[in-house]
Amino acid sequence: MPQKLDVSEKELADATWHAAGDPGGPNQVEVTPIGGGMAMRDSDHPEGPVLLFTKAEWDAFVAGVRAHEFDLRSPPGNTPESKIDR
Repeated sequence: MPQKLDVSEKELADATWHAAGDPGGPNQVEVTPIGGGMAMRDSDHPEGPVLLFTKAEWDAFVAGVRAHEFDLRSPPGNTPESKIDR
């Protein structure tokens, strides 16, 4: 059974959030370690939804970021169109 974080709204409200990314840049998020995992929220809407990650999920996410799995720009020849069998 997948692990789930049990975090209260008070814990989230009392947490110390840290900016991730370029300060003042667009699409910035904030993160905080909480309940044995990590929480992430949109810095422009801190009252909005919060994503909760177990330690294993967070570690996998960070590994994916470091491996450029989420880069929006594809290297030449690696676009969806180049993968279509013709």
